[in-house]
Amino acid sequence: MIIGRDADNIKAFYELSKAQWNEVQKILYEVDYWMWQLIDDKRGVTYWLVRQGCLKDETSEKETQNG
Repeated sequence: MIIGRDADNIKAFYELSKAQWNEVQKILYEVDYWMWQLIDDKRGVTYWLVRQGCLKDETSEKETQNG
């Protein structure tokens, strides 16, 4: 059985943990957002380089070999 001060300590720990977890979730969400931004930017840059003739389009080459 939990009594008095122990219950208060557990409640305080729970509240702190909840606040920290919310902070962690926020950070993970931001990291996820920026990761997808970077992936989109990389796709855009790759597409632009292919269009400029600086880079070979490997995906279309693979499709023609397979297809």
